[in-house]
Amino acid sequence: MRKICAVICLLTFIVISAKDKHESVDLGLSVKWATTNVGAETPEAFGDYFCYGETEVKPLYLPEYYTADTNLGNISGTKYDPARTAWGEGWRMPTMEELRELKEKCSWNHTSINGTDGWRVTGINGNSIFLPAAGYRYREWQYYIGVYGFYLSGTAYPGKQDCAWSLLFYYDYRYDLNWYYRNIGIPVRPVK
Repeated sequence: MRKICAVICLLTFIVISAKDKHESVDLGLSVKWATTNVGAETPEAFGDYFCYGETEVKPLYLPEYYTADTNLGNISGTKYDPARTAWGEGWRMPTMEELRELKEKCSWNHTSINGTDGWRVTGINGNSIFLPAAGYRYREWQYYIGVYGFYLSGTAYPGKQDCAWSLLFYYDYRYDLNWYYRNIGIPVRPVK
């Protein structure tokens, strides 16, 4: 009887661990921020790159391979959201307003973790996350690795049907919100 209980307890632990493998940090903002990008195992890993409205990683990031509906509006928390698709219910892409909150209410310090450049973002309560300078993907190449950080939001850019809002930061420069073409592969840092 004890062996059966031990096996059941072990299986229960494995199932719970698999479900809860993604951690979040409360920065004192309106949402909690994940400690890693979608597809990354560690905070400094770049993870996967996604086009706006697509949930699959691609070998080539070109306009002719972009398959999402260009009429998609805001996708945070929908079936077009790669964070929700990859990590499950409760996780989603940040909205442009949540990226703005991260930008304006947190302190940003350029740093490096295990040789990866990026920014330590510290919330109003003293907790922090690390955003690696993961660059972006276009065609089959990665651009600006270790120099620029791009983070895709789930908010469409008004007036430009082929663009969406993203957060951008430069190696040791300030960070800002800007629009980027939807067919470029950009990392996603989930929220919940």
